[in-house]
Amino acid sequence: MAFPARTPYDPPKAYADAYLARDDLPVPLVSPADLDGLPPMLKDKRTHDVAVDHDAISWSLNPTTEQLRRLRAHYDGNVTLIDKQLGRLLETIESKGYIDNSIVIFMSDHGDNLGEHGLSQKWSMYDMVTRVPAIVWAPGKFVGGRRLKQMCQLFDFGPTILELAGVTPPADFEAQSLVPALKGNDWSGRDAVFCEQAGDVTMEDTRLITMVRTETEKAVLYLGSDQGQYFDLETDPLEENNRWNDPAAAPQIAALRQRLLEWRLDSSVHTMDRTTAHR
Repeated sequence: MAFPARTPYDPPKAYADAYLARDDLPVPLVSPADLDGLPPMLKDKRTHDVAVDHDAISWSLNPTTEQLRRLRAHYDGNVTLIDKQLGRLLETIESKGYIDNSIVIFMSDHGDNLGEHGLSQKWSMYDMVTRVPAIVWAPGKFVGGRRLKQMCQLFDFGPTILELAGVTPPADFEAQSLVPALKGNDWSGRDAVFCEQAGDVTMEDTRLITMVRTETEKAVLYLGSDQGQYFDLETDPLEENNRWNDPAAAPQIAALRQRLLEWRLDSSVHTMDRTTAHR
């Protein structure tokens, strides 16, 4: 099945053409083992995405190299378009005299698979989806040119923004301010991060996907299923070898499952305590 005539992403033509003219666009090579290792929910998602073109983004179970090139080119064209509009926004802030009193935080809510693991768009817990850009720009306030590898979660930007605005974050926040990191102070980041994906149109076999990730490993659980995903990120950073059914990985999976359970319970109690306190 080939993509229809419409483009898989939708930047103005000139933005996509600039990338289509290049011959160095990365095109994923998906191994049979990677596809075989997909849990049932993601295998069903592959066929679902062929039948339903979410957000007008079409997919094929066996895309050609040219289809994948076009997918990447249109996606990258979208990124370039956003980058240009962000530049216009910064120019406006400067022209209005606000640049010296501004902190710009740029991030995304998720990434997309562009053929990696045989998948399209999001609705999975691969790093391709869950690791998103987060750029903080504030000349004269923070030392620039730094790239931090420690882990944080998106909601950590909540207390960060409050603190930068001169507001003391509530003490009962679960989120952690990133201001120490921005100021260059000692900051270890989180030793584990968690993600959740609740029921959505593409999730035909589960109502909830949860993920726990440390620096070295990741487990993904699907509510109502005994199948999941486990990746040793030290030996398999591209997440191509799902070891969920590997007996040798059972202790690590059990430990991550326990950690996820404790996080869910602790967060629930924390939320209950906050609700009671603010009645």
